[in-house]
Amino acid sequence: MAILPEVTDPNAPPPTWRIRLELLEPNPHQPRRDLDEGALSELVASIRNHGLLQPITVRRISGGRYQLIAGHRRLEAYRRLLASAENKELRERYENIPAHEKYNVSDEEMALFALVENLQREDLSPLDAALGLSSFQAANELSTDVLAQRTGLEVDRVKRLLRLARAPKVVQDACHEGVLISQVDENGTVKLLASGKPKHERARLELMAALEFARFHATVAKTAPKKADERTAKAIQRALSERWSFKRVQALCRSAMTGSAPDRDDGGQDAFVRRCALFNDGAELRVRRAQLKASMPEERAALLELLKALVAELSA
Repeated sequence: MAILPEVTDPNAPPPTWRIRLELLEPNPHQPRRDLDEGALSELVASIRNHGLLQPITVRRISGGRYQLIAGHRRLEAYRRLLASAENKELRERYENIPAHEKYNVSDEEMALFALVENLQREDLSPLDAALGLSSFQAANELSTDVLAQRTGLEVDRVKRLLRLARAPKVVQDACHEGVLISQVDENGTVKLLASGKPKHERARLELMAALEFARFHATVAKTAPKKADERTAKAIQRALSERWSFKRVQALCRSAMTGSAPDRDDGGQDAFVRRCALFNDGAELRVRRAQLKASMPEERAALLELLKALVAELSA
């Protein structure tokens, strides 16, 4: 059984040792809740063909065991390789993983290491990043500016992520888990299965759109609190199904917040979501004059917001 030696010089670079997988415990501060199966499969294949290029990082705890600081995906890949090992040679190869030991690591540093490592990865979901930042901030009583300094993120991004951590669940779920929408081809035609039913894919809200829908939810909740989740979910479903641009989402939410949208509790808000768009996103901006004449005030307000943004871009 491989045992890490005691430290001799705290300033020396950490040596690489191999630790049995059974001696490793997860980082309790790990912000990542889900692993991308596609990326993990690629990592498993890479380790199988080329070995582990970057050891995991651990700290020693009681009972001769070790706690993972960084390398959650790498450790999971090794565990999968061990589980699928077909002979003794492969089992011996994957039952121990290369590791660096870090000394005198506090619980606060553990949380920070795990958070920063994941924030640097593109595949970390915005919600996992948001909840991780919020938890670290609360545990250490940090201001937003100090939190940004500790994590190396821009202050504005930290503020946005903290807003997402406070967003209603319907928005957080759409950002993290996404919603099922119909697949379409380059012409916008729905793709069909052999059975004739539409093919589906899962689409997720991006951070900025999620924050807009959080504001939309707050606006609806002022007049119809019991229907805020349902109306927001319908708006999100349509926005993702029709591949709305961020500006189109923003126009919808701004119109609702400025009172252009109906505020009565009789389904008017849902009707507003259904009728909001008078144009199609794409290379061409198409507006039908007949529709404009018969349009509702909130529809015109949403269109006006988008036209103002378009004019601003053209003038830049």
